[in-house]
Formats: sequence, structure tokens, C-alpha cells
Amino acid sequence: MSAVEQAIATARLGETLAAEGRWSDAATAFREALAVAPNDALLHNNLAFVLFQGGQADAAIASFGRAIELDPDLLPAHSGLAFARLNKGDQAGAIEAFRAVVRLDPRSVQAHMALFQLLQVVQQRDAALAHQAAALEICQLFSLPCTCPKPDAAILVLKAPGDLQTNIPLDLLFDRARFTLHDLYLVEGRPLPAMTTLPPYDLVFNAISESQRALPLLASAERFIAGQAKPALNAPARVRLLSRDNAPRLFADLEFCRFPPTLRLTRAALLEDRPTTVLERHGVSLPVVIRPLESHAGVDLERIETPAALDDYLARVAPAEYYVAPFVDYRSADGHYRKYRVIFVDGVPYPCHLAISRRWMIHYLNADMAEFAWMRDEESRFLADLSSAFAPRALAALQAIAARCGLDYCGLDCAIDADGSVLVFEIDAAMLVHLWDPIELYPYKHQYVPRIFQAVERLVMDRIRAVAG
Repeated sequence: MSAVEQAIATARLGETLAAEGRWSDAATAFREALAVAPNDALLHNNLAFVLFQGGQADAAIASFGRAIELDPDLLPAHSGLAFARLNKGDQAGAIEAFRAVVRLDPRSVQAHMALFQLLQVVQQRDAALAHQAAALEICQLFSLPCTCPKPDAAILVLKAPGDLQTNIPLDLLFDRARFTLHDLYLVEGRPLPAMTTLPPYDLVFNAISESQRALPLLASAERFIAGQAKPALNAPARVRLLSRDNAPRLFADLEFCRFPPTLRLTRAALLEDRPTTVLERHGVSLPVVIRPLESHAGVDLERIETPAALDDYLARVAPAEYYVAPFVDYRSADGHYRKYRVIFVDGVPYPCHLAISRRWMIHYLNADMAEFAWMRDEESRFLADLSSAFAPRALAALQAIAARCGLDYCGLDCAIDADGSVLVFEIDAAMLVHLWDPIELYPYKHQYVPRIFQAVERLVMDRIRAVAG
């Protein structure tokens, strides 16, 4: 047998070993073949694949890179490099590699959806949504299969097109070694898919959260759920009740719950006569907080204390509609602001995080948690025991909010008022729950947040078993 024939046979052996999941043996075989054919791009790609599967991400990245040097149009190498870089936490490198995949194959749904996720993380929202739109032009169903041969359950997730605030990020909540997720995007103007075209599933989870643009898709989700027989979570009709202007009315009569009234006002209404006239007509006086109707994560959210400041805001921020609410000074006695995130799962409140800051507008990323150990110690106590921060009357208010909300899964951002009541900022299904924070700095999060994941998995399995009898 010639050296070339031997190399071909060894490469085929590597493919057989890879198919059996014998990554180390397959890597040895591919290296032996490369010793004879060092400029074979496909062999470098195959070696990179088994190295990546065997947990050697750095070596895999080098091998994928060599394959691309030898053959710049080798699509599997670009795709493999993208996922290897993503696995290493190299977001910029993964974006570059996924963009190369899209250039070579504009119909690569997987690459478009990966870019949709990654570009939002680096604050390129418009580009992210363009990639999502490109993917949805090709298909509406994206499956995240379980990594084991037999999952505990398959979940059909109903989603709406939009950014990360549009849908509950369920892929962060479920153990991929136990559950398969099928993400079905409902697109306005397109018919609902025929049931016969869908993969088998055990439960429907409506992941669409409340927003003005999502209202027609919540109606589609409601029709879809009504037309099938499997159990379903997060009824769309209940989600619709949680708009920023309606939610205060929904919870208005609950004891020890303070939810400042929120006005939904058009730009034209605010600009007529004096900008403060319409506020006065609704019984609201300065200071107020104002934001565009579809704003999330503090984008264009400002506190307005004077008529001149409102004039200036309206000159700079010009959407068609705004939400306006009275500003409530919720500083604690030590001068810090505290914002608590609580997640309701099947009516039970679970602590998720606590952000502490000298600034009134708190998001966890702009809080001072990483800087001060005492803040992390306080957050740790809160995650360990909800009652460390919420007195009995506040705990009772949380239970009442969960019951009135009526959703199977939902999040609440709130503070504790001076009289011990729960001061609600927002209640929404799509609040982020994750374990992205470094374990070295936040070990308690990695201990306590998984209780939320476990509660969601119990909820799903309990509903499936209840229907199965």
C-alpha cells in the first residue's frame, strides 16, 4: 500500500472513530493522515472537529484556522471555528467567524441566529434583528435538541420576532441534557403552521412577553394553544394584562403593594400647550420618570424634575408615545438604592438578584456589586432567604402579586418602600435569569439561582404528568 493509500485509509478510520465518539483515537488517526498530506484542508477540519468534541478548544481553533488558510471557502471549517470561539467566550472572534459563514452561505439559519444573539450582547441591536429576519425568511422553527438520547420532555416554545426582551430566554432555564426545546416563531402575516408539520412535543410554553408590537402575536399564540391538546404555560391573555399602564390598575387594591400609576401619552399630547399640562390633567406632578413606549433596559429612561427638563427631553427623544409615571424616591436609610428581582414560578417567589447603587436608575450591570464586598454579602443573604429583605407583610404582598398575575412564570423588579410595602417597578415574563457572573466573585449565585431552574423544570414535568394522568 502506498503512503497516499495509507493516509486515505487512516483518514477513513478517523471518520469511523469519530462516528463512535472516540475523539482521542480519531484525533490520532487524523494526525497520522496529516503527516502524509499536511496541506489537506479537510483533514485539518476533521482533526479540529474531534479536538473540539474532545474538549481541546484551543487546539481545535488552531486546526480550524489552518484548514481555512488552506481553503478559504471551506464552510464547515468557518462554522466549526465560530462555535469553538464561542465556546471559549471569544464573542468578537465568534461574530467574525459566523459572519464568514453567512458570506459563504447566506441561507445558514444557524449562523444568522447565532449572530442575532451575539450582536445584541455587543449592543448592535439593528444588525442583530436583521440577522433574525434573514433566518425567519428561511424557516420559523429552530430546535435545540437534548444532548442525551432520551430527553425527559420536548417543549414547543412560542416566540415573537424581536430583541432579547421580546421573549423569555428559556434556553437559559432548562438543562439541555434533559430537555429538547423547539422554538416556533409566530410571524405576523404568516399562517400558523399545521400541527402535522411540527415535531413531537409534550408541552407548549408561551415565551412571548408583553409589548405593543407583540399584541397580534400573543393573539396568534392564544389561537395556537386553543387548537392543540397539550398542556400550555403562560396564557397569552394573562401576559397582555401586564403592560406598564395596565399593571398598576391590575394590582391597585393589593395590600402592602405600591405600584405608581403609569400614563401612556402620545408625543402630540405632551407637546400641546405646556408639556406639563397633560400631566396635571391626569393628576400627576413633577418629578416624573419618562421613557419611550417600547424602551427596555433603561434606554432613554430619565427622571424629569422641571418643565424645562421635560421640554429638553421631548426635543431629544422623539417617539410617537411615552410611558410617564411619578418618581418615587426609594432610597434606603443608608443612602443607597436597592432593586430586587424576584421570579415567580407556579406562584412561588424565588429571589434572583439584588442590585445596590448610589444611582436611582439601577441595572445590575451599572450597580456597584463587583466593587463592594458588603453589597455582595447582602445579595447573598437575600438569595439564601427571601425573608432577609422582605418582612412578613412584603412576603404576603409577593404572594398576592403572583396570584393576581396568574402566570406560570414571571419576573418582578421592585424595592422595599419606607413603610415596608413592595414598590413595584415592572412585572414582566421575559426578565433575564442567568449564571453568567463569574463564580469567583459571585459563588452564592451559582449556589442559589439554580433553584429557579429546578422550579421551572418541576413545573413543566408536573403539568405534563397531570395531563398524562
